[in-house]
Amino acid sequence: MNATFRHAIAAILLATTTPAWAQEPQADFETGSNGWQASQGSRISIDGTHYKSGAHALLWAWTRPDATLAYTFPTQKTARHKNAVTHLGLWLYNESPKRERLYLDLYKGDTLIASCWYNLRYTGWRVLGLNTATLGLPTGTEYDKAIFRTDSPSGTVWIDAVKPAFLSAPVQPDDQQPWAGNPALLRETPDKTCYSQHDISLNRHYLPPLVPAERISPKAKQDMNNLDRHYLGKPGSGGLPYTDFPSLAKTFETLGIKEQNGIVTGPPLALSDNGFHTIPGSISFNRTYVPLLRQLSTAIHKEQGENRTRVENMYILLCRHLLDQGHQEGSGNFGWIGNGYDYRYYTPALYAHRDLLARAGILDGIAKNAAWLNMGHAMMSDAPFSSCDQFYNYSSHLPGAILMIPDEAERYQRLRAYKQYLDRTIGQNPLPFGRDGTAHHHTGHHLSYGGYTPPAMMHTQILPFRDTEFRISPQTQEKLRHYALACSWQTIHNKLAPNLYLRSGAPLDFSAANICLRLAQMGSPDGKNPVDQEMASLYLTAIDGSDTPEARQYQAMGIAPARIEGHFNLNLAATALHRRENWQAAAVGMLQMHRGLEIYGWTESNNYGRYSRNATIYLTLGKETGWRREGWNWNHWPAGTNPVRDNHDLFEGYSLYNNANNMAGGTGLDGDGVWGNDFRCRDIAFKKSAYFFGNLVTVITTGITPIDAKDKQIVTTLYQQSTESGPGHPLINGTASDKTDLDGKTSTLLTDTLGNSYYIHPGAPVRYSRREQEWTYFNKRDLKNPQDNPCIDIRKKHFRETPLAANAKYYTPTRGTFDLAYIDHGTNPAGASCAYTVCIAPTPQQAAAFEQTIATSAPPVRILRQDDTVHAVHHEPTKTTGYTVFAPCSDLPAPLKSIDRPGFVIIKDLGDRYRLSLATGDPEHNKEYRLEFHDGTTATIRPDHPLTVTQTIRKKQ
Repeated sequence: MNATFRHAIAAILLATTTPAWAQEPQADFETGSNGWQASQGSRISIDGTHYKSGAHALLWAWTRPDATLAYTFPTQKTARHKNAVTHLGLWLYNESPKRERLYLDLYKGDTLIASCWYNLRYTGWRVLGLNTATLGLPTGTEYDKAIFRTDSPSGTVWIDAVKPAFLSAPVQPDDQQPWAGNPALLRETPDKTCYSQHDISLNRHYLPPLVPAERISPKAKQDMNNLDRHYLGKPGSGGLPYTDFPSLAKTFETLGIKEQNGIVTGPPLALSDNGFHTIPGSISFNRTYVPLLRQLSTAIHKEQGENRTRVENMYILLCRHLLDQGHQEGSGNFGWIGNGYDYRYYTPALYAHRDLLARAGILDGIAKNAAWLNMGHAMMSDAPFSSCDQFYNYSSHLPGAILMIPDEAERYQRLRAYKQYLDRTIGQNPLPFGRDGTAHHHTGHHLSYGGYTPPAMMHTQILPFRDTEFRISPQTQEKLRHYALACSWQTIHNKLAPNLYLRSGAPLDFSAANICLRLAQMGSPDGKNPVDQEMASLYLTAIDGSDTPEARQYQAMGIAPARIEGHFNLNLAATALHRRENWQAAAVGMLQMHRGLEIYGWTESNNYGRYSRNATIYLTLGKETGWRREGWNWNHWPAGTNPVRDNHDLFEGYSLYNNANNMAGGTGLDGDGVWGNDFRCRDIAFKKSAYFFGNLVTVITTGITPIDAKDKQIVTTLYQQSTESGPGHPLINGTASDKTDLDGKTSTLLTDTLGNSYYIHPGAPVRYSRREQEWTYFNKRDLKNPQDNPCIDIRKKHFRETPLAANAKYYTPTRGTFDLAYIDHGTNPAGASCAYTVCIAPTPQQAAAFEQTIATSAPPVRILRQDDTVHAVHHEPTKTTGYTVFAPCSDLPAPLKSIDRPGFVIIKDLGDRYRLSLATGDPEHNKEYRLEFHDGTTATIRPDHPLTVTQTIRKKQ
């Protein structure tokens, strides 16, 4: 199918209809057929055989190909409101597929103003729409008549719920109206715009061709048999308990679904509330249909005799009604079913009863319905898509649904299409799996979702195909391997640092073991080794010394745990990870085009976490982060720059954060790296960068300017650590103290609770304290009386008392003793700056050397430049210089002289050549860079996968 269908299917999941049923005219045929007139050779009548709204529909029967049906109505006028435009919409029932089209002409008086057509190669109900904007009608165009016509020599259809004009999000392209997103298709001939449920490659040239069953290889047939046993050989797991048979039967009877003379009738059934032209009062698929189907699935196994027969009849009747209501393959206007956490039980409730469905003659339709709804519609698109939710809850059941299809040739074709779907959505699409190892949900790198989706996807959708011709491509497997590697870098002792996940604010338990194990079991991407040894090595690291059968297997093969050391960038998440031995530095900022932070208050995990990703750099030593919930001051995040607010002022119930620009990221070279963020989010703006050389990290912040924080204290935090996290007492310029305020006019040496050393360059005042801190959480666990909760709606921050601070009396404050050090920029600074270097986890000898050399004329790291255009730092021991360039610059400090675009560069001088790594300053625009060095050397470089490039450049002679 064409690109229009691809964009339309994506919009299905997001589109919302703007209903106005009370104000807009509708023909529902309960009281007559006023305004309708059939031409010679046709007739109309009010009929109750099939209906969508009420209990009757308009039957139109014709016996000649030039027959027409006219509908005259009060003059309507086209309009537009936000994403909604005027549509004509109707539901049309077809008892048998027709090769000929149905045409719809729109008139004002006797003047034809627009035309379109619909494919009728279906059975049951379908919703059809005419988008006046798509057909080129300007806003304010009047019309008062619609005429239906067809080339078919004879036929009968039922029409219901006709709305001549209503505002709606655009009707989506599907098999009936493929032109809905691309009106150029209206000019195409029927043979080029029709689609087939038998051969899905018909007019979808990008899908695998249909191979007759007799030409399918024996190996492929055996593969399909093995997959059938894997997916369908066990009892279905989609059942739901029920009270007793009489109650179950009564629940079914209340729906009013009946069969008479082989025809199923009943109330309308909607997959969602926001599909195009959904009938009000429809049975809810998620809330009513699926739970009942699941209960009937359980009852089929449990009931005996006559009760079982009745249950089977109810089950079949429910499935037939679903198909009759138009929810079949090729129908694309069903709206957003939901994130799938309820719907995911639908398809397993079908698996165990395919013989029953086959005896009823509806197995093919139900199997294709299940496949279509489980991302089969995306699989058939020319640009397939998916998300973490869709991989986890939808396409996890796509293979099983395909395998239920009775026709062997169709199964084989669709399994090959399924392989292609995975290869494109995972291996080729930029999201949800990023080129840099990120896993995106809600447009941001979201390890809370990414943590469980890929392992489940590997288990249910990829590993079963390992030894078949439907196995994912090496490219797709490599992308998943890079994701597993990124997970391994982000976790240390099965923990994520408090700033490392999208709902950040507290350490999170997280293990890369599952995804690494699944990929190890997948074998090498080239298929030559049954165990992927690199993934097995990462698995051994992830289990952190635990004893498992797989661990013993891999250890017997001579595989050792991986050493995760060096520098790793996740530029689609504005993140850098720097690791040595048993510690991790995690730098996290925000981008504009990918969500930077989300606060879902009802989870009560980070209601106060709005500053946790303000370009923060969190240090984890071994298993210790220094974070404790009790008494934690959520204004203070290591390296973060932000205003200081009262705890009730910092509280959020539901809030989403992005940066105002897309300049964030970094790159690495030989285990060292550079990272930065041009940060502007809500109440603060600044430019921050960090340079990672061994265990030295130099942090520069310039241009610190509050935006919406008048008279708020602005700080850059050095550290906040519970006194429980380390045995030592921090030193300030070599002296232990519980409180110190320094004016910052001279440099300052600090140590922290965990033993890290800090050198703060002269500048703003430095504050340190060791004291008990208090923080009052407006969370359920902190209520003084669990029965007396002042929170009415946490999402809206709606509490019983106003102002919000008045509700603190209902909660028990938390307290804890912390070491806290920060740079104080005062209130309302304009373009303030600061810089410091931290020596992470130093030995006593390293700490002494750091203190002795960092403030000398020949320090190990030297800041070359720090302004709003460029930050640059040189590391003398490795002859390496890092640059964060916020704007094109022609006067950079040596060795680089000029660069024509914002970006991140790290350069090592090797004497006769430069070795450098460069990352784009905007991951959405990966363009060429032109570099010039002070010695005249020039280079043109384009960052590649993953948004970085490393090259060696010979110096100009």
